[in-house]
Amino acid sequence: MTEFQAAHAVAKLPSPLSYASYMFSLGNLLAGPYLEFADYLQFVERQGVWSDSLPQAPPLGRAVLVYGESMLFMASYLALLPSFNLNTFSTPAYLSSPIYLKGWVQLMAGIVNQLKYAFAWKLSEAGLVLAGADFEGWKDGKAVWGRACNVHFFQLLASDSARLIPGFWNIRTGQFLRRYVYERLTPAGRKPGFVQLLATQMVSAIWHGLYPGYMLFFAGSALWIHFSTVVWKLEQRYLPRALATSLPWVALKLLWTHYTLNYMASAFMVLEARGSLAVYQGVYYWPHVVML
Repeated sequence: MTEFQAAHAVAKLPSPLSYASYMFSLGNLLAGPYLEFADYLQFVERQGVWSDSLPQAPPLGRAVLVYGESMLFMASYLALLPSFNLNTFSTPAYLSSPIYLKGWVQLMAGIVNQLKYAFAWKLSEAGLVLAGADFEGWKDGKAVWGRACNVHFFQLLASDSARLIPGFWNIRTGQFLRRYVYERLTPAGRKPGFVQLLATQMVSAIWHGLYPGYMLFFAGSALWIHFSTVVWKLEQRYLPRALATSLPWVALKLLWTHYTLNYMASAFMVLEARGSLAVYQGVYYWPHVVML
């Protein structure tokens, strides 16, 4: 048992009421588990950092800040949606466009779709802040928040490798899948590999729903993350540090990372198999070809 597992082990079977309240609590119902069950019990029973014997941080200022972020994402989404949406992929203008313009539309449609989720997650986070569930304790006399944060959108946009994306996007669900699928599929004494990564991503696909588009996206994302790991290892071994940290190289990696993510995410948006493959076919599957 790992240190984390020991700290969050559930010693006794919870009552039906406790478990139902966890399952249907704010955040968990639609987005997956924001909190570990052990943390949730401490929160509702006023234990741990939420103990009445300890000072509690006033949540209003933090909640207003997070709520403001959610409104920014909503406004950006509504402003960009008319130009970059699901229907764009079937317009005559898109279908007759050269490959580089199709790539631009795929990139922007994916980012606009991300804004929708960022809005919803931040709005949910603001509610959890007000409830107190986002509170993590004190450090150097300052309140620490972020237990229920599910997205760091601007850090996401600044990520130049697929290896970094799970740390900034759908964070809590990703942590849950890592702890309860990825790590548990890894044999003791061995390092996880592509098989564990693919299995974890396919569990996530089924979690989202049984649409072909989800299967295509999450299978592709496993390849994308694995490819980025291979590239990172090659960088560490062969690429001079001056080149690896140079602006042109970082910019190229940024463009590759986000274009490939949103190219694959077109299937997440389209959902239907034929339509998803048609979007991929429109750019000749070239990101898949590069990764394979």
